[in-house]
Amino acid sequence: MPKKVEMVGKTFGQLTVVSELPTRAKNKQKQYRCRCSCGGWNPSVTGGNLRSGHTASCGCRVRSHASTMNKTHGLTYSTHYSRWNGIKQRTGNKDCVGYPDYGGRGITIHEPWRKDFLSFKNWLNDNLGPCPDGHSLDRIDNDGNYEPSNLRWASAETQANNRRTR
Repeated sequence: MPKKVEMVGKTFGQLTVVSELPTRAKNKQKQYRCRCSCGGWNPSVTGGNLRSGHTASCGCRVRSHASTMNKTHGLTYSTHYSRWNGIKQRTGNKDCVGYPDYGGRGITIHEPWRKDFLSFKNWLNDNLGPCPDGHSLDRIDNDGNYEPSNLRWASAETQANNRRTR
């Protein structure tokens, strides 16, 4: 006969077993109510999941990790980020459709902006201000780089007149 293990009072990860529940899980294992070290509760955890480490918190560890994972600025879906990423792709990604017309011609992005979106965003906000309706980011000199002295907000008509001849 298997030895009965007393679980109440034991700690597994951040969970401390408070009580054994009267019901069993679908797999017939005993279930326990646990208190997490963060103050949260896990209302039912099987003994197997506690002993194996599969369940080690109320979920606070996962939420905490997820909130910091791959989150640098929270602006991935902003228009400034879209502009910056488009510039990076056109000037640095040989697989990008627009690369031959940009990076392939030697056009680059200002070095401090290449790996620092926030630097680019802050420069736009501080120097060009919000994008006026019907305008988009334009290089003043069509053969010049994406750099502070060569950027402006321009209308579609201004940009059409600024194209290089083919």
